[in-house]
Amino acid sequence: MAIYSIWESYFPQQATSDGQEVTERIWEDMTGRWDSRERADQVLAEYAGHPNAVGANRLADRPRRRFIAVKLPPG
Repeated sequence: MAIYSIWESYFPQQATSDGQEVTERIWEDMTGRWDSRERADQVLAEYAGHPNAVGANRLADRPRRRFIAVKLPPG
């Protein structure tokens, strides 16, 4: 079963470049870090104070939102 953490972030026009850069750094940090909803929640809590997460929150013009999706095996 694959777990996907999907983030919705809105950056004001003057911060789009910086917002994209910090988002890409977060993606690099998150690759392959969870295998369950519980683990995704745990990583979120652990990462909340990381400079990349703090930077993304600072740049965003509204709170970032996270969605969790699960890809079930066929059948």
